[in-house]
Amino acid sequence: MVGDSGCTLNFLFTGSDGNRYIGTAGHCSLAIDGEIVYKPGKGKIAKNVADERIGEVAYAVLKDPKDFALIRLDPGVKASAAMCYFGGPTGINDELSPDPAILHWYGNGIGFGNASVVDQPTLPARTAIARDLMNPDVEAATGTAIFGDSGSAVIGDDGRAIGVLVAIGLHEDPGIIITRLVPQVKRAEEMLGIKLKLQKGALESD
Repeated sequence: MVGDSGCTLNFLFTGSDGNRYIGTAGHCSLAIDGEIVYKPGKGKIAKNVADERIGEVAYAVLKDPKDFALIRLDPGVKASAAMCYFGGPTGINDELSPDPAILHWYGNGIGFGNASVVDQPTLPARTAIARDLMNPDVEAATGTAIFGDSGSAVIGDDGRAIGVLVAIGLHEDPGIIITRLVPQVKRAEEMLGIKLKLQKGALESD
């Protein structure tokens, strides 16, 4: 929870400033288009599903095609880099490929995945397919997501981080929009004046 907005967290980073950061979607923090850096103590409070404070928003952007935010975790807050169900990330995929790509994410949508979409039960662990990965900023994929999945960490079959789920269209084909991770992180680094290192998680089979 960030303010009154409920979204899913994605990737865990360590900053060159000694802080830990965890990502989500920018629109989960910003009500209108914009970009903002919050000084410590000034960002919106972020809480977990148990309504416990985990930190505060340090950076957020909502400017097409960017839709990304970073939460500065409080000292002592436990956080794992491993993705639920799928495991990973094993690294970052910044490649431009003309081949179809299978994408995976674990969402925290309405009812924590127990809601139904068009009379079909949904699951927190989801998979979609992208026609290609040729756009360095944003990709569309065919699949189903539900409200609250925004911010989900999207990885490929090899476990590498591809991007962040930021938009859904329940009756559209393709049905989900993903912003690629590399340009989001690069911009966040520029705005925060730090370097960010993606923390890796284990694959399920490890």
